[in-house]
Amino acid sequence: MCVPPQSEYDHFQVLLLGRDGTEVLASTSENGFSLPSIEIPKNTRVAEECNAAVAKQLGITAYSLCTRRIPTGADKPSFVRCIVMETSRAETNAPARMSWIPLGSPLSASFESRDDIRLLTEWIAAPAKEISSTELFSRPRTLRTIFAWVETQTTSAGLHLTGDFRQLNCGPQYSLIRFRTKDSGVWFKAVGEPNLHEFPITLAITNLLPSFLPPLLGTRPDWNAWLTVEAEGTHPDENSTLAKWKTAATALSQLQIESFANALHLIGAECRDLRACRLQQEIATFLEVIAELMSQQTTPAPAPLSHEQLRTLGAQIEEALGILENTDIPNGLGHSDLSPGNLLVRQDSCIFLDWSEGFIGHPFLTIPYLIEYLRRDPAGHLWEPQILAAYAATWRNHFDEAKLSAAFSVAPLLAAFTYAISIVTSRKLAPPFDDRTAKLLRSLTRRMKREADAFTNGEHLCVS
Repeated sequence: MCVPPQSEYDHFQVLLLGRDGTEVLASTSENGFSLPSIEIPKNTRVAEECNAAVAKQLGITAYSLCTRRIPTGADKPSFVRCIVMETSRAETNAPARMSWIPLGSPLSASFESRDDIRLLTEWIAAPAKEISSTELFSRPRTLRTIFAWVETQTTSAGLHLTGDFRQLNCGPQYSLIRFRTKDSGVWFKAVGEPNLHEFPITLAITNLLPSFLPPLLGTRPDWNAWLTVEAEGTHPDENSTLAKWKTAATALSQLQIESFANALHLIGAECRDLRACRLQQEIATFLEVIAELMSQQTTPAPAPLSHEQLRTLGAQIEEALGILENTDIPNGLGHSDLSPGNLLVRQDSCIFLDWSEGFIGHPFLTIPYLIEYLRRDPAGHLWEPQILAAYAATWRNHFDEAKLSAAFSVAPLLAAFTYAISIVTSRKLAPPFDDRTAKLLRSLTRRMKREADAFTNGEHLCVS
């Protein structure tokens, strides 16, 4: 049987609202009306790409409100993906062969597609008065409401908006928008479930360690939102110099050392508690979950780990945690998603972004995440020893070489364990896991076993 190749694009029906949500844009034909459709590249930011596609295809500047999945019928398991949008201007002329249709018109007699009718009917059936304040960002006039608040904050700071914006994320409870100012820009971010904790974490770190985060202009607790000045710097990538990566590593060590005095305060601000004493409590649960996932594996290769191998791994993890505690290096701020996209590197400093995965634990549990990204690039792999040395240099001013060496020896194993635990006990996920998550956890466990054996055999991160 010939399997057709999968598309590199996602298809969306577009429910584009105008006049404060009272009308919808529709294509016109002899047979009636139909909602426009667009395609965007897979694995990209939906809001940003949909806004760009509507601007290019329809010539309309629009703002994304939320996405919807509409079942195609009781006899089919498929669905139609839809993006709900609104025009960013009060008055917009309809493009050629299109019309603005009042939402109160008889839909069944006007639209050709049952999917279009189902989508429109569902949207109309959700009256605005029933939408809570936490769902503000999926309703009409969202951009106008946000813009008014942002303008108040920027004006107070002596900044002036130009009216241009770039939207990256959309949803009922969350938003991410860059508003352009005459000088540079400001960023508005709002978070909802399951990332509500990012709001108090961000505010706490900004207040305690302000030199490592973008300057804060204002907050809206009722929206779980904040506004920051756009920080200077660039994200490191495959074209970045070794010096840029070393600057990021050095800044990370400085951030962590400065966080020591505020560890308990940051836990209270909802940073994840990944101290060694807590991780030890998770070993048994982790092994139980992984043993079940290994038994569910249906492919012969790579071979699932046996119960005996998992018991040995549990003992190795416990030993590694004991070594980490005996180094007497204090618990500090860590970042479980330390990717280049969350770093803005300047000439001699670095800004750290997106603290949803912020935690308090041993500092050395963070640097392996950065190293992992480097290993994806051949040049970065060659730079690994130098970047680790730059990270370790700051620590040598505070701790002796033996303690640092011991901590680095177990860091790769425990970083992998910490990441696996964050999935098993996630705020976002819960057993039973889907196939993709189960496969990831099995792969992580095999990685942990390799790291544990390397640690046992005296192979570990070199920081000389």
